[in-house]
Amino acid sequence: MNKKYLLSGIAVCLFVLISGYFYVQQKNEDMARAEGYRNYVEMKKSIELGFKDSTEYFDAIEKGFPNKRNYADALKQGFDSFDEFQKSKKGGFTSKDEYQKSVAFGLDDRVQYKAAIAGGFKNGKEYLEASKGEFTDVKQYREAKRLGYENSSDFEAGKLGKFGDAKEWRIASEKGFSDAAKYRQSMVMKINNFSDYQYAIEKGYPNGDELAEGRSGNFENYGEYKLAKSLGVRTREALLDFLDGNKTIEKCADGMTLEKQRCEQEKLGKRLFFRGKIFNVKTENEALVKLFTNEGNFAEVIFRNAVGGTFSKDQQIRFWGNLTRVGTGIIINHQITDAMLDP
Repeated sequence: MNKKYLLSGIAVCLFVLISGYFYVQQKNEDMARAEGYRNYVEMKKSIELGFKDSTEYFDAIEKGFPNKRNYADALKQGFDSFDEFQKSKKGGFTSKDEYQKSVAFGLDDRVQYKAAIAGGFKNGKEYLEASKGEFTDVKQYREAKRLGYENSSDFEAGKLGKFGDAKEWRIASEKGFSDAAKYRQSMVMKINNFSDYQYAIEKGYPNGDELAEGRSGNFENYGEYKLAKSLGVRTREALLDFLDGNKTIEKCADGMTLEKQRCEQEKLGKRLFFRGKIFNVKTENEALVKLFTNEGNFAEVIFRNAVGGTFSKDQQIRFWGNLTRVGTGIIINHQITDAMLDP
């Protein structure tokens, strides 16, 4: 009997609870409809998303906005579509007007749009093409494009070197030139790279053919090469042997009177090559040199430049100079003027 009453009590309690639940649910549904929602779930979701009422909620949902924050920001900026607002936000825009102008221009990024406008580009396509070559100014880009340059750094290098166009600049650059005038001069000289051109200018060679011959003969400069050619010798070693001042002095100083006179007529005033060692430094421009000859001849050497301060006793030197006086034996000194040290 007690068990029966217990079960009945439980049933009554369940009935009351269930009835209360459905009552509350119905009240919630009625309240949601009264607020303009289709059901309580929609109203709850609207509240959770931060919307103030059903009108705002349905307007946001219809336009694709996922929450009140995006909806409010979009309205503030003038957007009425979440898709458009999202694209604008991704591109860094802060207003609908600027975003739409940028899209019409052909760009969806605010930084690019601002840069394109500042650079004077007519549309986004031109700006993007220019950006590939790192151009920021439309005038520079169009000029570079006209001349055949693909990027800003090459254009600036070509412009700095005063080249006519990109083709000339590329060919010159491959050969080591950065200056159009020097490159064009090298073409006239028939020299194919900057290193050879620089050497030719430094050593005085007028063209590539003579430079090649001069180098093969190991000549110090064009003057030596030209002298050797006039004398019919092909190498610097042969030239130095031909113009060996030491041998000349030995021959002139040791010869008989007629031989000495004939030797002096041939060699006096000629520019010859000498070897010896410093015996005494007289002035900044003059030194007494003991020549490397069989007799150990001495010569008063007057240098073109003030090099005396760099000499020390017994220092070995090689030099060019004009033989201006031939002495007799080892007592009377020979004289060499306008002397210059051999490199």
